[in-house]
Amino acid sequence: MPSWLTESVVPRMEKLGVFGDTKHGKPNHCLVNEYEPGRGIMPHEDGGAYADVVATVSLGGAVCLDVCEKANDTGEAGAVDDAGGGGADGDEDAGTRERLSRTTDKATATTTTPRKWRILQEPRSLLVTRGAAYKELLHGIDGVERDENVQEVVNWEMLGHRDRFEEAGRVNVRSTRISLTFRDVLKVVKVGARLFGRR
Repeated sequence: MPSWLTESVVPRMEKLGVFGDTKHGKPNHCLVNEYEPGRGIMPHEDGGAYADVVATVSLGGAVCLDVCEKANDTGEAGAVDDAGGGGADGDEDAGTRERLSRTTDKATATTTTPRKWRILQEPRSLLVTRGAAYKELLHGIDGVERDENVQEVVNWEMLGHRDRFEEAGRVNVRSTRISLTFRDVLKVVKVGARLFGRR
């Protein structure tokens, strides 16, 4: 990673102990993405090549991140239960669960659709996802230019600048956002040295 990350951002994460339980004890990989207004990314998971911790720093514009349960083969919600891994920090109340859990009746059976949460990522914010939230939930970003009803995000009470969104009618008008996604890659191979016959 370049020095402007290893000398500024990474030490702050080390101080917070974000990667303290991972194989290398700190991030060794950073993915930089630029999101223009209207651009998103389909719900996905990061997979087993990384430790089950990811830390995302948002720069520039704000965005609503969608987090949802995986659907199994029958279309029912996945294995994350109400007690241990519902939200990004696993700490949701009954009102949040009721608001976010949807059911539809089909003939004699009731099928539960995967629950979905939204997290508002403010500029200069850090979002840490770990454990069950990393392994058993999907995350993505809708390809829209405005995030509506941002007061319904699960971290509304934790926002540093809630007043900005209230003044804007509880809407986030997107601007260009840079996402710095830090991970600990579990298996590291020194390809360059091998290519040139050195070990």
